[in-house]
Amino acid sequence: METKRESERLYGAAEFAEALGWQSNRFSNARRNGRIPKPAQEVRATPLWTYSQVEEFKAALAARRARKAVGRNREIVVVSEVGSPDPEAKPYVVSYHERDGVPAHKTESFETLEEAKASVPERSSWASRRRTPTAMCSWWAG
Repeated sequence: METKRESERLYGAAEFAEALGWQSNRFSNARRNGRIPKPAQEVRATPLWTYSQVEEFKAALAARRARKAVGRNREIVVVSEVGSPDPEAKPYVVSYHERDGVPAHKTESFETLEEAKASVPERSSWASRRRTPTAMCSWWAG
């Protein structure tokens, strides 16, 4: 909860950058590119932002970082050949793992490598532009 004193506080460009933990040149570039909100007022050509503007921008920035982090937290798909003493066992296993090291949350067995590869969902065009673990698997290229 902001106090009366905080709600009246005005931030110049240097204070705004400091509140974000940014260098002044990064702030200047962001402002020039239109990513910083318009100042509440200008005094002698000096832009000034209110406390609420700074806090709203910080919250939006944190939310954007959180969305990006969720986007990076994709599954890792592992296709492996498993040797088993049971002649009825299927030799290929597809396991889906969370990226942070959580054990497989889904596992399927297949008779052939082709069946196992076919079961893996297609990568989206967004994911294919990145070096995803699936994209780095040697068997995927063939």
